Amino acid sequence: MSNSFAQYFGIDTLKDESPYHKQVFFIFPHLSNAANPTAANRIYMDLAKDVLNIEPGKQKRSLFENIWGSAELDVPTVGDISFRVINNDADFFCIGISATGCGAYCEDWTRYYTRESSTGRKVTLEAIFTGDGLQKLLSLVNALKVKRIQDNISDLQDGLKTKPLSDDDKQDYKTAIDAYSQCLQRAGGTENVSFSLDKNEITIHLDHCLPHAVRFLDKMDYSFSFDVAGVKTYLSDYGLALLKQ
Repeated sequence: MSNSFAQYFGIDTLKDESPYHKQVFFIFPHLSNAANPTAANRIYMDLAKDVLNIEPGKQKRSLFENIWGSAELDVPTVGDISFRVINNDADFFCIGISATGCGAYCEDWTRYYTRESSTGRKVTLEAIFTGDGLQKLLSLVNALKVKRIQDNISDLQDGLKTKPLSDDDKQDYKTAIDAYSQCLQRAGGTENVSFSLDKNEITIHLDHCLPHAVRFLDKMDYSFSFDVAGVKTYLSDYGLALLKQ
């Protein structure tokens, strides 16, 4: 959570009931700031478009009408929405929105959004860090990722040797080991990197290594946190100003 006592944006929770399942509710954050409604609305619109696939103000029935399913297929494409405000001050706003997305199968996810409070514009890793600083940070992340993957591969290999596994279980273990091994070979760029940020800590969030079918075997933590003070020399002038370093 933000360490700032003065919350720049007011956060209301919008709520509506599914027309297909009574007592199943959908929620979403709404931002407001009487002194800066343009930035508040810009962030809110961006979040709604990305998560709910809708432009607020143009809905026919509900803000959630594009994700709560239909009479023919009443499974929501996005459900179980929750959110956590990570930073909310005059410098920047950061929020994590979690949900269950359903298509061919259902999977939980969390997306992180960091925006300038004054303008509502997106804050990127490339803006916060110098080019060299970002590469150093990602190298640190990659080294930690490699260690965690190697530890998980070792655990799975030990399980193959010591656990009384069925043939199907053994195949799942081997599939997971192969997927982890492929993940080791992928260099860490910024394509599949998201991040969350407050004044004291930056956390890099990576995609899962294991496919959905063997995700139950995934014991890896894909989030990597760093004290801002510890990576201060990696920050750009913009990052230094934004984080008050």
